[in-house]
Amino acid sequence: MSVVETHTEESPIVLDVHDLRAGYGAVPVLHGVSFSLREGEALGVVGHNGMGKSTLLKALMGLLPLTSGHITLDGVDATHQLAHIRSRAGIAYVPQGRGILPALSALDNLRLAWTKDADETEQDAVDRVVALFPRLAALLDRRGGTLSGGEQQILALARALVPHPWILLLDEPSEGIQPSIVQEIGKTLAKLREHAGLTMIIVEQNLDLVLDVATRIAVLEKGKIEREFAAHEIGASGALAEALGMGNVRMTRNGNATAVKAAIINRPADQYSSHSTGTHIVENKVASSSTNNSKPKSPPITAIGNSMANVKRPTLDQMKEIVSSLHMSMSDREVGEYLDVLEGTMQAYDRVAQLPDYLPEVRYPRTPGYRPGAAENKLNAWAVKSEVRG
Repeated sequence: MSVVETHTEESPIVLDVHDLRAGYGAVPVLHGVSFSLREGEALGVVGHNGMGKSTLLKALMGLLPLTSGHITLDGVDATHQLAHIRSRAGIAYVPQGRGILPALSALDNLRLAWTKDADETEQDAVDRVVALFPRLAALLDRRGGTLSGGEQQILALARALVPHPWILLLDEPSEGIQPSIVQEIGKTLAKLREHAGLTMIIVEQNLDLVLDVATRIAVLEKGKIEREFAAHEIGASGALAEALGMGNVRMTRNGNATAVKAAIINRPADQYSSHSTGTHIVENKVASSSTNNSKPKSPPITAIGNSMANVKRPTLDQMKEIVSSLHMSMSDREVGEYLDVLEGTMQAYDRVAQLPDYLPEVRYPRTPGYRPGAAENKLNAWAVKSEVRG
């Protein structure tokens, strides 16, 4: 039986959220979020920074009290349940920043997530998650703090899967990670959703990862879900262009270059350009149809190692030296992929450098001043007279 046939709309609703409102102290952040998820569904949440995406996950996990609204987990009212109760009920949370314990080994980080009431032994649980992420096998004896960012993210994800959750909450799992590991994580999460029926909510700015994992996408704007659509709508109905316009999402894979470029070109005139770090696409602001004037295109980006304005691209050898100084292990291909990611930041510096400096009109020209003579400086003090007007 195919995956589509296994997880259909007939699957039971495992998470129902109604009119969720929450915030920090007197500052409201969520203003009535409502949605439901069935078994095997994955909701990708995208949007600008500060719109409430991380707050939503914290509220669902029980780390942030609700102002109002209801959360139902598998038919049970969990609105006022504490975080550890929800965790034991089968919800796992991977926070932004990973949250691993740096002084403990990777193996001990995994062992911490196992509980005695689990339906498998501690060793079986560890073996299961290591089989999902084979990269961990060679890292189990290393301390968490010595792992690379990507390895730490995989460890955090594996740790969340140790207790066999049926709902997984992920906050920015691709942040600061090279594209190869992002793709690895995306494939594993998609497999868990399709074959194990794992329900997920993934807050993410990398649209590639969202599309790999999610069955539905929600655009969060000012604490509310302003738009929700199926993942297969991307490109076919212009939903990608709208998502890019409303949220600060990024795409890092070469295969999506055409879709990204089309989405950017078709934006309204008052929205600025975006870029694909994998293909170095840079588009200027789209000019209004009522005028023939258009902004000049940015000069071509120079090859890595050449200077552009005041910012010089690091070379592959320089990046390898940095990796070595941090006691990390990255192949030349992985370093090259990181340089691809870094290129987007370099292009931002280039764009700023191209902007003309604001030089206000000179109303009072600067004068050189003069050295006072003996008549004015009878004590022969060292002095220069000048005049400041305006």
